Amino acid sequence: MCGIAGYIGTKTLDNASAILESMQHRGPDGSGIYRHSVNGRHCYLFHTRLAIVDLDPRADQPMHYKGKHFVFNGELYNYRELGKGYSLITESDTEVFMRLMDDSLAHLDRCEFMGAFALYDENTGALTLCRDRFGEKPLYYHQCRHGVYFASEIKTLRKMGCDIFPNEKKVKTFLKSGYKSIYKDKETFWHGAKEIPAAHYAKIDGGNAWYNFKPNPYWRPTIDKIDTVSTYPELVNLARTRIVKAVERRLRSDVPLAFCMSGGVDSNTIVAIAKRLFDYDVHGFTILPQDERYNEQPLVEYAVRELGIRHNFFYLDTNDFEQRLGELVVQHDAPVATISYYIHHQLMGFINNFGYKVVLSGTGADELFSGYYDHYLMHLATHGVGAKEYMAWDEHVKPNVRNAYLRNPSLFIQNPGFRDHIYEDGFTETHYTDDLLRNRMQNEMFCESVPMILHEDDLNAMSFGIENRSPFLDRELMEFCYTIPTPRLIRNGYNKAVLRDAMRGIVPDKILDNRKKMGFNCSIGELMGLSPYLDNETSKEMFRKLSVKMFREKFGK
Repeated sequence: MCGIAGYIGTKTLDNASAILESMQHRGPDGSGIYRHSVNGRHCYLFHTRLAIVDLDPRADQPMHYKGKHFVFNGELYNYRELGKGYSLITESDTEVFMRLMDDSLAHLDRCEFMGAFALYDENTGALTLCRDRFGEKPLYYHQCRHGVYFASEIKTLRKMGCDIFPNEKKVKTFLKSGYKSIYKDKETFWHGAKEIPAAHYAKIDGGNAWYNFKPNPYWRPTIDKIDTVSTYPELVNLARTRIVKAVERRLRSDVPLAFCMSGGVDSNTIVAIAKRLFDYDVHGFTILPQDERYNEQPLVEYAVRELGIRHNFFYLDTNDFEQRLGELVVQHDAPVATISYYIHHQLMGFINNFGYKVVLSGTGADELFSGYYDHYLMHLATHGVGAKEYMAWDEHVKPNVRNAYLRNPSLFIQNPGFRDHIYEDGFTETHYTDDLLRNRMQNEMFCESVPMILHEDDLNAMSFGIENRSPFLDRELMEFCYTIPTPRLIRNGYNKAVLRDAMRGIVPDKILDNRKKMGFNCSIGELMGLSPYLDNETSKEMFRKLSVKMFREKFGK
């Protein structure tokens, strides 16, 4: 993982060292600059490297090939397969990616990658920017009358002199409606700064047509092609094959990997596959709050024993909370979205102390396989389930539900459009499909939970020079999941039924059979020396207000 930045236009940049310094935390292992000028038109590419695949300096960036120049912030996971047939001078995924993109952008359809890249052709003067399918890595840009700037982080755009300033409208929306509002529109927390959307590219051809710079999609998932032929056991086997393949690809690295680990199915799926199927020397890491509502120590200890892996617990440090939050807001160039990502930042620091440069986590499994309590209620409402499912809800699920709205099993039978547990006034659910449960899951995947998680994951991990990998965010796996008939996602009182059954014999049964969803969380009371058992909604609102206060203080209104 790395940092990238650049500019194309009629200005010259004279602060290259400062630009690279603003990205050094993203790539402490090396840096490089490319410059090209012709007829008063200038192109700059900046790169800071976090060396993960092919550690030799020969794999440093920018990379060059026949007048093409390439910077990449990410990983091409299937580079071994796609690199066959090319005569290469490195063993890096970046060189393979550069050669594919030199041939044609149409090769993006074959690439299983995360990250963002810039490709400049000095022969034609064309610049192409591109971001991965899920938006796992950021790419911001600023468009103005004299050119286009781009960078992995807002702080680098600011260092390049872009005319951007805090977006108070966005701040107020977040303050009112919380993190699920952040990606409901295209605005960022900075006026004048936009993001290349996930699964989009943008291209400037030769000349000075900056106004033509516009992101275009290169991929859209197929979400309504349901498999009506395969039996449930066949679907489980198909899921197992794809999950294993996704994890195997993300184990590819020339440096050791760390694993974020909870007591849940998602992280233990990744850990167990790595250990039991690929004999990987797994080292797991878990952070523990004081609040027992979110403390999964017994289940984690059980999984560690069963799987025979190395593991370290880290206990949440509650000292200097407000000072640390202010520093994190500056690192994020934005309010920190949720209290979970204050905790997550500490975990990344702990992993960094062990010298790791890559960490794997379970992002996306809930949104692909149905992992939330409202999913269960929508399942009850729409798929004609019988008394057995209601009995399972009352006995096994309802006792764990803290949200008052979601304790009513008939909630979506009575009102299918109810979303007060998610949205404040002014927000509505985006329509992807007429299927109630699927539409909720796709909102979470594309414009609510997952985009926010990936944004916060990236900034937290990269602040320590750590690359975060998410095996569940795999194109082939996603497209398979969207073929599973919706009624089969929840089965015999278990959500994520297909994932659980696919992992039988790999993940310990006690983990697979646990229905309690604890979440990666704590109470702000624990951090501020108040009652550690403030209710969740009060805690979230207090944290949001404090985070916004810090943003305004650090960057001005």
